Amino acid sequence: MIEGNCGTLPYRVKIGPMAKRTAPPMPDSIKEYFREQGRIGGRKGSKARMTKLTPEQRSAIAKHAVQAREAKRKKTKAEKKRREGGKS
Repeated sequence: MIEGNCGTLPYRVKIGPMAKRTAPPMPDSIKEYFREQGRIGGRKGSKARMTKLTPEQRSAIAKHAVQAREAKRKKTKAEKKRREGGKS
């Protein structure tokens, strides 16, 4: 244990296996509440972000999304071909 003084209050820091603190399990009702709040904030945030972007920026984001989808399709097609080729 390390002891010291922080202003007028003494403090102690445990080093070792007892140093880890774990939170008690959270009830499912509270977890669901936080999930809902996150969804609400996420939906509001994306709309607010899009209203602040210029048409050129929105276009660039859309083009990037199209490229990502195409790359994903090509990757899955290549994997499918490789798997089918190995069976025969």
